[in-house]
Amino acid sequence: MAHKITALLVMPAESRQELLGLLENCGVDLMVARSCKEAARLIETLPKLDVVLTSIGLSDGTWWNLRQAVKKVKPTVQVIVYVPRPDGGIVDLLERGADDVLVLPYERQHIRRILDAAASRTYMRSQAARA
Repeated sequence: MAHKITALLVMPAESRQELLGLLENCGVDLMVARSCKEAARLIETLPKLDVVLTSIGLSDGTWWNLRQAVKKVKPTVQVIVYVPRPDGGIVDLLERGADDVLVLPYERQHIRRILDAAASRTYMRSQAARA
C-alpha cells in the first residue's frame, strides 16, 4: 500500500484557490501557509512531510528563502515551485535548486504525477541518509 503524500502549500491566499482544490482532489494530506515564516514554523513541527509547493514570491521572501528553510530542517523534502506561465524561467529555477516546477494550466493527473515523483525522491533520500 502506497503511503499518503503529505504536502505543504505555501502561497498567498488570493492565488492558491485553484491549486488548493486540485491538491485536495488528489488525496494529499495538505497543510497551508501564507508566508515563509508561517511555513518554517509548520515544517519544524511536522513529523512527516514529503513535498513543499510554493509560488516564486511570498509576502516575506521568495521560493529560495523557503527552500533554504526547508532544507535546513528537512533536507530530503522536495520543493516544487509554481510559475504562472511556461516562460517563467523554468530552467533557471531548476538550476538554482527547485526540485520541480509546476506550470499553469493545472491538471489533476499531472499534479499527481509530480507529487508521486517528489514523494518517492523524498523517501529514497531519507532512506539513503539513514544508511
